[in-house]
Amino acid sequence: MQRSIAVLCVLVVPTLARSSSLLETLGASTELSGQMARVEAGGVAAAYFNPALLSFIQPQYQAGFLVMGENLSVRLADRPAGIDIPASITRARALNPDGTTRRLDVRPLPTAQLRAARGSHDGSGALSFIEFGTVVPIGAERMFSLGFYAVIPAGEFQGQRPFYVDEREQYFSNSLHFELLEDRLSGAVFVLGGSFRPLSWLSFGAGALMANSTRAMTEIFIPDAGNQEDARTLSKVSVKTRLVPHLGLVVDRPTWRLVASAHFPLQNEVDGQGELQFWNYDYPEGQTALYQPFSFVHGFLPWRVSLGGRYLIGPPEGLSGWVSGSVLWSQWSRYQDRMGGRPLDRWSDTFAPTLGGGLRAGDHEISLQAGYASSPVPDQTGRTNYVDNDRIHLGAGYQWRLDFGKSRMALAVHVSATHLLHRSVQKSPGASHPVFDEFPDSVDIATNQFIAESAGFQSNNPGYPGFASDGWLFSAGVSVRYCR
Repeated sequence: MQRSIAVLCVLVVPTLARSSSLLETLGASTELSGQMARVEAGGVAAAYFNPALLSFIQPQYQAGFLVMGENLSVRLADRPAGIDIPASITRARALNPDGTTRRLDVRPLPTAQLRAARGSHDGSGALSFIEFGTVVPIGAERMFSLGFYAVIPAGEFQGQRPFYVDEREQYFSNSLHFELLEDRLSGAVFVLGGSFRPLSWLSFGAGALMANSTRAMTEIFIPDAGNQEDARTLSKVSVKTRLVPHLGLVVDRPTWRLVASAHFPLQNEVDGQGELQFWNYDYPEGQTALYQPFSFVHGFLPWRVSLGGRYLIGPPEGLSGWVSGSVLWSQWSRYQDRMGGRPLDRWSDTFAPTLGGGLRAGDHEISLQAGYASSPVPDQTGRTNYVDNDRIHLGAGYQWRLDFGKSRMALAVHVSATHLLHRSVQKSPGASHPVFDEFPDSVDIATNQFIAESAGFQSNNPGYPGFASDGWLFSAGVSVRYCR
């Protein structure tokens, strides 16, 4: 079993890990514990949720399969008449209060010439994942234990689809997107955890999640500026893997358990620059190309700290049950969006409570979980369009154990539903960072005459004048464990 961990690590280290947003959203979705995994994970998912639990888990191999469905909706309010940006903006110079003119502060496109019609993300679809892992004890009485846990998409291995959350998205999808879902739920997760159990009832744990930093350099030579579809391109990409730690603590007594865990902030960074060369071009002094730097942040997760406990009811043999609860604090006030910036209107830290319980009768167990997570995103009454909702989560699990000799098989299934509660926002001119006029009062470059169409307010911000959002996430998972 020790060799199996080494082989798995060799196989997965060269690959790219995206984020653990899938696990944070769905929990241990192929185990009995579901959303209560930080308190009661009984399989390899403990390596992520609380590595201190590894001390209380039998040596095992585990494999599972998960399907997640999305039914998400963003509905945009109708745009009022007169705010479309006309074609005359391409001839405009903005008027200053003293009568002089300047270049436009921003360069919006004429509304009729946008590449995509104003819309919203189509949040319907399904993703599937394969998971596997192992738990290995080391030393007498399981003083040390190691756990490895991997979740790999069965389809697209890694997806990164950044977007702007303000008027700049007009140049691209011209749509609104769910900020904490979408591409954050795709991608692979690889975790290695370990625990130390100095006393029979006390365990400390530590783990590491794989993340990556990517540096991309693209060199482009255009031999004819009049035909920019003819280009010579070279791309250089460097990926560095790093480990993001998390910690766990378990106090386990015969009838009760107290747990705590802390996950360090996580982000996957992509930065670099394009170097653009033209034939017979006079570059600025000291340059041999035109440089176009870029930077993205994918899958940002803040500090997360959880506290929880479990209480057993009834005798170890026969019909028995348990109740459990936990609360997760997340420091969303430090959030960085996909462009690597902090929201103009600061997000809030959140507390997410979860309750669970279950029954055990012989080789059969069932469990139920319910949780609530408030949105850290303030009402988007201004320029930005971060789409996010309060959530209610419900989950149910079943596990059947089969003993044969000194070994045991366990089959677990888990289903869950997460409802994104309806949320509706309207843009307000009194917002701290309001939607602004992208076509200020202007004059024509050629004639110096006032452009009448520039009077009033015009904007291509896709979230103006408001929007509503809601939706569902569904998941179903199954796993098989072989324990010795």
